Amino acid sequence: MRAPYPAEEMSPRVSRVIAEALVRRQGPRRIVTRATRLGLSPVLTRALIVACGACALDVSGPGTRRQAAE
Repeated sequence: MRAPYPAEEMSPRVSRVIAEALVRRQGPRRIVTRATRLGLSPVLTRALIVACGACALDVSGPGTRRQAAE
């Protein structure tokens, strides 16, 4: 017989939802669908969309080259 899981472990943490959305390159509709299914608030859902969108659009990551200053 297995021990019951705590309530926190039953639903994924918001940081995990963000990480999975970024790794799987999910769009806003998919993120909203998952957030709704998890019962996240509209404010938190909007924050997820903004966070994932900002990360996806960030072009100043470590893999980019800087142009030399004139």
